[in-house]
Amino acid sequence: MTDVRTVRDFAGEVVEPGHEAYDAHREIWNAMVDRRPALIARCTSADDVAAAVRHGRETGLEIAVKCGGHGVLGLSVPEGGLMIDLSPMGEVRVDPALRCAFVQGGALLRSLDRATDPHGLATTAGNVSHTGVGGLTLGGGMGWLARQFGLSCDNVASYTVVTADGETVSATAAENPAGITMAASTSLRARRRASSADVVVRRCTTLATAGPRSTPSTNAAATGPLSSSATAKVARNRVKLPPIARLMMVARRSGATTARSRAERSRNRWRRSLAAMTRTSGISRGGPCP
Repeated sequence: MTDVRTVRDFAGEVVEPGHEAYDAHREIWNAMVDRRPALIARCTSADDVAAAVRHGRETGLEIAVKCGGHGVLGLSVPEGGLMIDLSPMGEVRVDPALRCAFVQGGALLRSLDRATDPHGLATTAGNVSHTGVGGLTLGGGMGWLARQFGLSCDNVASYTVVTADGETVSATAAENPAGITMAASTSLRARRRASSADVVVRRCTTLATAGPRSTPSTNAAATGPLSSSATAKVARNRVKLPPIARLMMVARRSGATTARSRAERSRNRWRRSLAAMTRTSGISRGGPCP
């Protein structure tokens, strides 16, 4: 019989009940969720994820995947099951020449913004700094740039997926036209705690030019500067972000979205809705409904 506590070929951290960090690692954004996994596998690579998936199948443990832990239902925390925690896999690498961001499975939106902003690049993302890029993308992904560039999932060029069999595969539109849809749908089943769990451990997201706002960071040296032709292409396709989108990106990078700003945005949405209804119905704001 396989020992539940021993994960073979696993280089990450295994956290069990009683560990001093157990409560911190099982905690998610919705504090009302208080389930207790039998094991938390904190993965550092795709190989770790594959080992954890195989362990869950061998032991019969229910598998759930945690990225940012921002889902209100808390599906990433299985009672008595195996939580595959992707939080240690939070790296974001930007290639400004290709205008792509290579995002690991545990990265948060603040990490994506901090990596893309020095290059004047952006993509459709959510409004809260501690949302996981993975969960947002696999759920569709609404954001301030959605009307211009589509949903977050529309901007994914490739996925790297660990299948329920523990195999690591790549899904790209070039290699398999149905690959991107397959990766998203199977991973959505994983989020819904189905018996077969596929895990997206890396994605390549295309970026749009948002205009220079700061000096390129030192990691530009690793990816290379923009060529003259690429610079001309960027200039032709430059996107002017709405002021509110710029403000929200700054807030996400600093994690400084306050209750006051949320309340102000809510009031503004209400005013815009009221104005739209007034225009379409011809109802005067000051008069009674006919």
